[in-house]
Order: sequence, then C-alpha cells, then structure tokens
Amino acid sequence: MKSRILNVLILLSVAVFAGCSTNVTMTGKRYAPVQPLEVKILFKDKPKCNYEELGFISTPLSWDQNIAVEKARKKAAEIGADYLVIEAVHSNAYNDVSVSGVAVKCGIVDRESIEVRAN
Repeated sequence: MKSRILNVLILLSVAVFAGCSTNVTMTGKRYAPVQPLEVKILFKDKPKCNYEELGFISTPLSWDQNIAVEKARKKAAEIGADYLVIEAVHSNAYNDVSVSGVAVKCGIVDRESIEVRAN
C-alpha cells in the first residue's frame, strides 16, 4: 500500500513539474546560444532588420510579469535569438501572469535551407 501511494505521489510530482516549464516550438533553425541579456525584448513591434523566426515561446504562470519575460528571454537565448517579440501577456483572476512570443534572429533568411521535421 505504501509503495502504491509513493508511486502516485511521484507521478503527480512529475506531472506538476512538467507543466511548469517554458515551452519552445521551433519553427526555424537553432543557432548557437547567446547570453540572455543579449536578447532584446520587444512588445508586439517587429525588429527593424531582415529576420528569421526561430520559434514560439510560452511561459507557465508566474506571480510576476518580469519573471515570466525573463524565463522567455532565457529560452530565446538558448536557441540563439537576437530578439524576443512578446505577442501576448496573459493573466488570471489571481494576477498570475504568463507571456507568449516569438524568438527571432536578424540576418539574411535562406528559407530553402530550413528543414521542418515531423516528430
């Protein structure tokens, strides 16, 4: 009985923590990581350069908008983005906040070399 309860607790813990991660859906090429502070944040404005969209990023709920933006910025840095364009800020009745946006890389975009692979 104790082992069954322990197994249920472990499964619940994994489910809770799996839902608490910042998600990245890659739509372009992954580049070498950069430092998070090198990723510039824009709110709905697009960068004034030729750019490639690298992926969509969404964060879990957080108690502070700045924390949510920094989590998204960190993920954008991991895929080599120059900019993170925040497209939406979501909040609930408890003032918890999540953000979603697009990570972009400035430069000449060669759409022919971008591969899309099915999982």
